[in-house]
Order: sequence, then structure tokens, then C-alpha cells
Amino acid sequence: MQISSETISKTVEKLCFLANTKLQQEAYKKCVHLSNIDSKYSNIVENANLARKTGRPLCQDCGQVVLFVKLGQNVQIKGQLLSEAINIGIEEAYSKNYFRKSTVKDAIFKRENQNNNLPGIVHVQIVSGNSIEIDLIIKGAGCENKSFFHMFCPNSNEDEIVEYISERILLTEESCCPPLFLGIGIGGTVEQSCILAKESFFEKKLPSIQAKKFIEKLQKKIDSSRKNFVLGIKMKS
Repeated sequence: MQISSETISKTVEKLCFLANTKLQQEAYKKCVHLSNIDSKYSNIVENANLARKTGRPLCQDCGQVVLFVKLGQNVQIKGQLLSEAINIGIEEAYSKNYFRKSTVKDAIFKRENQNNNLPGIVHVQIVSGNSIEIDLIIKGAGCENKSFFHMFCPNSNEDEIVEYISERILLTEESCCPPLFLGIGIGGTVEQSCILAKESFFEKKLPSIQAKKFIEKLQKKIDSSRKNFVLGIKMKS
């Protein structure tokens, strides 16, 4: 199966536009439900409606683009390299739509804006088949800077993990922009658990009974201190 790099670029460009201008459906529905209780959620709903109608970004922070690519082993990409095709799509989307570009040449030594929001952070998994599946998320600094990692002892129990996560989340206050959805990655090496946390937002399988109970326990713990602060929790292990 042959797929042109141009097709990939145009797909990524479209995904960047949608991710920046359309609030995810689950989040939108929950905000609508809460809008009569808390004014900040009615503001979010109004903002989401305006962004959808005008094609302008949901937030002034248009974030760094993170992609999870499942590449069929029978696929041949014609034209540019996969990474180049993805970056072309990102640059086109951010340029055409005047989305804020935030990436710099070097995080420490040369903090000059590159004015293209490149490179995209790309995670590629080779799978069977003859197609390409692309999941894309925009990660703004407001939430990304509040990410956290902790290495538990092998004999740590579920309650310890729930207690730690709930404490860290409640410490964030409003410094990560609402609506707040929490992604949790458990297991593997340091970098793998962090990747799992982001990838959890695209998980299509229903959680296991154990995972569902864990999520419910964590949500209840957070809600007991601050109701309607975390609107959803996803987990992958």
C-alpha cells in the first residue's frame, strides 16, 4: 500500500486545526452540564462555541503538537520522510490560521522563537496492516508544566498511589487551565509511563474492572476535597 507524504501533511494540518478550535465532545458536554453551577464553565462553553464558529483557537496557548502514529508495516510512504511530512502539516496549520507558535531553537542556550512551532513530538508504533492511524493532541504549557512523575516501591499499594495523585492534582489549583482532564500512565520505564499517560487520552478500549474501580476511587478522593475540579480521568498501564 502506497500513501503520499502530501496526504499525511494535509491530514496533520486538518487535525491541528480541529484540535485548536474544537473542544473535545466529552469535555464540552461536561462543561455544559456544569455551566449552571459554576460560572467558569459557562465561560468555557461560550468560548468553545465562539472558537467553533469563528475557527479561532480555544486558547491563546496553541501548544506543542504531540502525535501518536500507528504505521502499518505494509505501507510505503511516497515523497517526504514521515517526520518531514508531519512537520510540513504542522507548519502549514500554524501559519495559515495564525496560531501562536511557541517552540524555541534551544530550551536553555538559544531561546529564540522559530516561528513554525516545530518539531512535532512524534511517537511511532509499527503495526500489522496497510494503513496509517494518527492521533494528535495539543499540549499547552499550562498543563504540561504541571505534569508529574513518581517512582513507587514495588510493594506500594493502590491507596498510596491514589493518595499521591490526588495530593499533587489538588496542589495545581487553577494554574493548569480548566477544564482539567487527568491522564495516568502506570508501568514500564520512566519515559514509557509518561508516554502512556498522554496516550491514555486516545484509549479506545473500555478499562478493565480493576482500572475502573481505581479511577472511581481516585475521582471520589479528588471530589471530596474539590468538587468538579477534575472532569475526567483516563489511565493506561
